[in-house]
Amino acid sequence: MEAEVLLRVWVDGGIDTTDAAQRQALEGLAAADMVIRSELVDVLPDNVAYSLRMLAEPSPATATDSAPPRS
Repeated sequence: MEAEVLLRVWVDGGIDTTDAAQRQALEGLAAADMVIRSELVDVLPDNVAYSLRMLAEPSPATATDSAPPRS
């Protein structure tokens, strides 16, 4: 449930407030400093948001990265 709540806060800025399990998970994440609670929109601290960022695609191989041609 915590992963779902982190995703909801990251994407939507909040949770479904009618869902008791999400509210409980959010409180636990806030107590662990993984979510910053706000009156309007909950947010993730920079270090948590950084950890959730998608990694960039690897860059294409260049001539110096490639293996020597077979003879």
